[in-house]
Amino acid sequence: MTSRRFAPRGRSRVAAVLAALAISAAAAAAPLLLAAAPSNQKQAFRQAAAERYLKYAAAVREQVLTPQSCPFSPASIVMIVGNEPARLAEWVRKRVAYEPYAGVVRGAEGTLAAKAGGDWDRAVLLQALLAEAGHRSKLKVTPRTPQEATAVVDEFLKRPATIASWYAGATGDVSPEVTAQPIPLVQQFGAVAENRRLYAAREAARVRQMVGEALDTASHETPRLIESLGAAAKLGQPFDAWREKLLAGAAERVDVEIATPQGAAVVSAAPEASPLDSARAAQGATLDAPPADRVAKICVRLELTAGEEGKPAKPVKLIERELPLANLFRRPIRLEIVPSDDAAAAKPTATWTPEDWSKFVGGFKNFQAILRVGDEWEGSKVFDTAGQIHTVSPDGRVEGATQIGGAVGKGMGGFGLGGGGDEAEAPKAASRIESLVMVIELALPGDAPQVQQRLICGKDRPGVTPVFTADALVTPAPIGAHATTWLLLDAVTRNAPLTTRLITTGDPRRFEQTEDAARFPVMLYDWHALRLMSAQRLMAADEGLAFLGAPAVVMHTTHVATRAADAKKPAALTVGTRHAIDVVFDRAMLLPRAADKADQAARANATFGVAATVLESGLLRAIDPANGPKGAYSAFEEARAAGAAPVVIAAGGNAASAVKPPALVAWSLARNEAGRALVFPAASGANAWWSVDPATGSSIGRGDGGEGQSAMEYLQITKKNVDNLKCMVGFSNQILGGDPKGETAKQWFLCMVGADNPGSGHGVPGGIEGMIDPDEKLLNIGVGPLADALGGAKDLYDVMNSDDPILYTGR
Repeated sequence: MTSRRFAPRGRSRVAAVLAALAISAAAAAAPLLLAAAPSNQKQAFRQAAAERYLKYAAAVREQVLTPQSCPFSPASIVMIVGNEPARLAEWVRKRVAYEPYAGVVRGAEGTLAAKAGGDWDRAVLLQALLAEAGHRSKLKVTPRTPQEATAVVDEFLKRPATIASWYAGATGDVSPEVTAQPIPLVQQFGAVAENRRLYAAREAARVRQMVGEALDTASHETPRLIESLGAAAKLGQPFDAWREKLLAGAAERVDVEIATPQGAAVVSAAPEASPLDSARAAQGATLDAPPADRVAKICVRLELTAGEEGKPAKPVKLIERELPLANLFRRPIRLEIVPSDDAAAAKPTATWTPEDWSKFVGGFKNFQAILRVGDEWEGSKVFDTAGQIHTVSPDGRVEGATQIGGAVGKGMGGFGLGGGGDEAEAPKAASRIESLVMVIELALPGDAPQVQQRLICGKDRPGVTPVFTADALVTPAPIGAHATTWLLLDAVTRNAPLTTRLITTGDPRRFEQTEDAARFPVMLYDWHALRLMSAQRLMAADEGLAFLGAPAVVMHTTHVATRAADAKKPAALTVGTRHAIDVVFDRAMLLPRAADKADQAARANATFGVAATVLESGLLRAIDPANGPKGAYSAFEEARAAGAAPVVIAAGGNAASAVKPPALVAWSLARNEAGRALVFPAASGANAWWSVDPATGSSIGRGDGGEGQSAMEYLQITKKNVDNLKCMVGFSNQILGGDPKGETAKQWFLCMVGADNPGSGHGVPGGIEGMIDPDEKLLNIGVGPLADALGGAKDLYDVMNSDDPILYTGR
């Protein structure tokens, strides 16, 4: 495998130009004759605005994004609290809520971002704080007695019905903090300070609307879902079954042992008020670090199955990466399948016709898979549509090939995919890709691994090319608004140089020479925050419910296919894309506080799951508002309108025989729905369904290949995608072999993925910025200044991106 480090950047996000809001008093008084200014004068104004934007971004990074301001950095806590071990332990006990679950799931950073954690995570956080303070420490692990575990769980269930501390009182309203005097930096650079309130009010209204729509829809759909399940898959479980899981999570008490001049001493982040008995402590295990079986992990794998027609084939791993969950909330994962075609690269993009798109994209033969985690990436061997694996020479030329179908039993020859042997010649019998599959495996301590598979292309997904991207946000727990806002501002300011080049020049090389850029999949962070607000409102309506945070994996996937450009002219081809928000895992759950709420908790989880599914649709409106999304909820509404009766498959039942699904759906059902009850809208045309855990009520809408809500396919790729694909094609052969200097690889990746948040992103963090617990102000800089800086970036970006020259004067 090829493996390098570089600074990636995310997908492009179209910015709304709020020209009216961006006019300052000086600009409003400018002569109207400037509206007719020549283009070179407009360009000069735009360049001046871009220079101001760059200086502003640099100032924000120096003055606002300081080491002390990062809400998930152990170092920032030590800077404020101090180096004393007892004080650091007390801070964790008081400021980080306790949740009973097993093992290290969130890590130090994830626990800070969620402001909640279990025994292992709170101890690991305390270890990280002590390390920053200069203290070496070890973990002290002691089993709790059943009585001790029961006391800890009972105390957790008594906690107020909030998602940690940071959503207390979350209503979606604009906080009075928004009206406070903004940070001086905003006014210094000519941003309109009053705009922040307008931005925040607009985002708060958007938040209220989306969450309200999701919960209204869920309240309508959930009773129908439960009625459909009926006796075949009755929701709910006894209260003791709910408690059993929590008791297992609280089975171990984890303290921290430090060395002092007087000898070893124990400092505790445990939820108990009393210190650990010395005799019990002496019997506990002392560890330098958590053992592997106590650490939550996710594995991402890409498997290619190919072979001769009519003969069985086995999958070959093109990429496999196992990762701890701890800090992935700030390191988005991206899997992309890269094509290569010199002919397409040689033709100017502006001259590409729909037929050209079909010819080039449909004619790609060689592909490479790229998996990126934050700013690290690795590439697979090259494969082609005939099911061969290729070597690549240092200068980028594709050389030898091995046919998977004929060689899989021999270990793939000398290509590093499983063993030795001689390279095979070109295939002598017809072969093809049977399936190209993305596999995601989630392993949590104490649980059996959960696996989800997605078919990228193959015989059960005809007409779809291997050209594919999946942006994934893996969150080990709920991520607070403070952390999300910090990450967004960090990405906005890091991307400022790239952004200004995209706006101020049309030179194709504007995508190149980018030394630092950040990906920030805004849509996925939005879904995460909005679904948690839905859970908060469900708990506000029923004080008998509690909340247990857990990992979630959500992806935005894009499939590229050749298709008819005109239904009346099927021979005229172009390229279409299919977007989907795909909630792969969502383990967060509402819990009953007492036995009389056990059934209500299961119903609440069903409502929570339906609402989260509808939120996927709402977010996808941004991609293709005209066509709108489709998915489970809309499929059920259409079936009801047609008079169709739903079909229920109990857990373990044979769904394929009952609903006769299309090939792609059957493929997904056979691999992804073990132990789940399924509800289909009708007995035929089963391309969407509700997937339900009968015990807990946890529900999720799925469709097609197991993905979530998908936007309807539309014909032409946007201009930005054209540029990205053009760049992707042009650099492909060089990347396959690798540039000795590494520059081409960096340029190519930066060009392909675009800028996700070019300074205009204000998003959900802007809408909930006033909902922060006052305890957050313990840090030297809270969410208010972060939101101020975001508002200023948006204001200056809008001026730079506007075509109205009046906006440039007086700025």
